[in-house]
Amino acid sequence: SFETKVLDFDTSDGSSASPSEMKWCGEDSVVLHWKNLGILMVGPYGDWLRFPYENSDNVYIIPEMDSCRVVTDTSVEILQRVPPATALLLRIGSIEPAAMLLDAADAFESGSPASDEAARAIIRT
Repeated sequence: SFETKVLDFDTSDGSSASPSEMKWCGEDSVVLHWKNLGILMVGPYGDWLRFPYENSDNVYIIPEMDSCRVVTDTSVEILQRVPPATALLLRIGSIEPAAMLLDAADAFESGSPASDEAARAIIRT
């Protein structure tokens, strides 16, 4: 049933008009489109990103299983929320094993002798 409110997001600061399109983007984001303003992607916790498409006359949003496609007169783009595993990997100061492995690989590619110690640190965590 639709009795539980998950998120209340106010768009009146950006536009007094209703969006021309509103679609799901993956399983937990919503994408809204206003003509002459662009696209707004709203995440499950109220985080949002704006993508300007002011110069495009025709903008269409096509929902996919894990993302959505934005089709304009001149391009086709994919919008996707950053998966939580990727966010943990790339977060500054992350001590996730995947982040430590990425640091070790970067050190190895640059020829740093610290790459061996960085790889061994993964086992100790």
